[in-house]
Amino acid sequence: MLKDDIAAMSRAKKVKCESFVYSAVFNPLPAAGQLVITIPISNDADFIILATTLVSYSAVGILVVGPDYTIQYLDTSSGRTLMDVPAHVANVTGTGPWPYVWPEPYMLKGGSNFSVTLINPTAVAARVDVAFIGYKMFYLEAYAR
Repeated sequence: MLKDDIAAMSRAKKVKCESFVYSAVFNPLPAAGQLVITIPISNDADFIILATTLVSYSAVGILVVGPDYTIQYLDTSSGRTLMDVPAHVANVTGTGPWPYVWPEPYMLKGGSNFSVTLINPTAVAARVDVAFIGYKMFYLEAYAR
């Protein structure tokens, strides 16, 4: 498992991990529409996704509770979609106090891109922030990726 491999590399002083968050900001997510945000993963380190959160506002200060959106993830470095069909956000994202913890961490290679497609079937446009919480994994000394 990835987390076991990373723990072993960390103990062997081959990698150093630091907390980090990448975000996809849909501003605005159109009513009855969809939007794709591509997150460039910085070249300095691989990124390990541990958890995901989502927050949505229909207007400034007006929180959308239980938003009815679907979401799809694409790792463009491998061409791999991470779900068979777009999933309802309640199934794969959490909130700030209660993030959705991925069953197994997912690694994105430094220098790659991660695309997030958000679909809004409702009649209300919104600002939506999706946060990918995890850590950057820096390779130390002569150890290659």
